[in-house]
Amino acid sequence: MHKNKKQTIYEWITRNILINIREEDTLALKYSFKTNYAKILAILSVFFIAFMVVNYLIFNTISGFYNGADRAEKKYKHTIIDLAKKLDSLKHEVAQKDSFIVNIQKIISGEKR
Repeated sequence: MHKNKKQTIYEWITRNILINIREEDTLALKYSFKTNYAKILAILSVFFIAFMVVNYLIFNTISGFYNGADRAEKKYKHTIIDLAKKLDSLKHEVAQKDSFIVNIQKIISGEKR
């Protein structure tokens, strides 16, 4: 009796496959090559990763065209806010220095508070 032996994944992946490509009319052998499922899986994985990388690059390029104006506008608004904060702090420093100068002038002229 022939027992049904379970095939392990390693045995299935490393099993050799012979692929024959024949002419349609004469059935003459055109190409023939040996491979296994591991090689096929590796090739498909490489193509899948390449496909995903290309899609990622294309998506970022296209979204950059559509959202480029929004990004630039956000950048300019952020720059304007930063400049407004710096201007406010400069106004505060100038007011302090003006107050200091006025106080020094009062001291020099001998005025009392």
